[in-house]
Amino acid sequence: MNFWGRKSAFFISGIGFIILGFIGACWWFLKPTYAPLLQQENKEIQAKVINILDSSNIPYTIKNNIVEVEEERLGEAKIALDKGGLSNPETVGFELFNETDYGMSDFAQKINFQRALEGELARSIMTMDGVKYARVHLTPERDTIYEIDKATAKASVVIETINNYQLNKESIEGIQNLVASAVSGLDAKSVVLLNDHGEIVSNNLNRESSALNRSEDIEAKIESKVRSILFQSFSISKVSVSANVQVNFDKRKVTSEKPILSDAGILLLSKKESSSNTSNIENAKASQSDNSRDSEYAIGKETSEVEYATGKISKINVGVIVPNTLSAIQLLNIQQVLEVGLGIDKKRGDNLVLVSSMLQPENIVPAPTQPQKTEVLDHDHATQVSTSNIFSPFNIVLFSALFLILLFLIIKFIRQEPSREKNEKDALSDEEREQLLVNLKYWLGKDESK
Repeated sequence: MNFWGRKSAFFISGIGFIILGFIGACWWFLKPTYAPLLQQENKEIQAKVINILDSSNIPYTIKNNIVEVEEERLGEAKIALDKGGLSNPETVGFELFNETDYGMSDFAQKINFQRALEGELARSIMTMDGVKYARVHLTPERDTIYEIDKATAKASVVIETINNYQLNKESIEGIQNLVASAVSGLDAKSVVLLNDHGEIVSNNLNRESSALNRSEDIEAKIESKVRSILFQSFSISKVSVSANVQVNFDKRKVTSEKPILSDAGILLLSKKESSSNTSNIENAKASQSDNSRDSEYAIGKETSEVEYATGKISKINVGVIVPNTLSAIQLLNIQQVLEVGLGIDKKRGDNLVLVSSMLQPENIVPAPTQPQKTEVLDHDHATQVSTSNIFSPFNIVLFSALFLILLFLIIKFIRQEPSREKNEKDALSDEEREQLLVNLKYWLGKDESK
């Protein structure tokens, strides 16, 4: 019994540790993750932030003068602070005009309006996911009566992200359009974004994006055209096509000058004629007449500037694989038709390679193809999505049910253990069994003798 007591105590302790471990694991994985919202040492401002969070029913913690909220409610907390005017105490918005000084000059009013607009834009940017701090600088459009002295509007935005969060293309374009829409005469391409390391993240965004989209669009159209020609003209549906297009996005500006000629071949600027007669009175026989003609000529010139558009195709490479059932004449005809239909220019360096292969490509029904959009999730977001899927309410219930079943089996095994030992203990040995048989025979023989 002492052995069984120790054994049962061991199993009970093990079950207790398992239960505590399961509860601790559930608490660890299900506890909310807190993210920093605002760092402020001023107790008065900190109290205002806490009041706003309490009124919005947003849980928070304070560590080292840093107010932290649940990561999934960080955006909601930023919006609540922005409504309360506490998104960033150092940033001023249109509350700058709450106390208007009517004696302020027009220049001072413009400066205050620019400061307020910069602050409001910074607050709007800081409400976005992953953005910790933002600062906006605006250069408004300068009005002047001289068109040559007119300066266009510009803007620059400095952004500090949370835990080195990388802004994607859509977020950068959204910030550019947000700032451009709020400032008169500002183009989205004139908005420059910098990260907290001083690196420009928007300078080449539009150009690289347009270049990539332009190349992909042309390649998709070429591949679709090849399939359409082969299917409609040659009834070939099993075909594999790959196109590579090189697009030149370099800006080119050419300035040329040429002379302006008259009908005689030159342009006459001015003409001057003079004549003089001299006579010698003393000598009547001697007389002299002088005539002179001065002409000045000038050649005019015409200056022209031509700026070529970007996005010119510099080279096309196309590879086509067709079934090997076609004859050499058919392959030659197909290649000639494709060269004309695709505008292949060998002087430019274009290449069209047509190959008949033993491999049978999969059936491709000719249809207009469109560039596929691929969504790229950052690592933090992907981790958050996978974690939320693993620890969804359904999975938690499933894990709990499996744990309870396992616990039930362990308890059942423990309860069956003493009965098994009891049965083993009550069982007779071979010697006892033989002795019992001898006694039974003796008792039976004794009864018969009576």
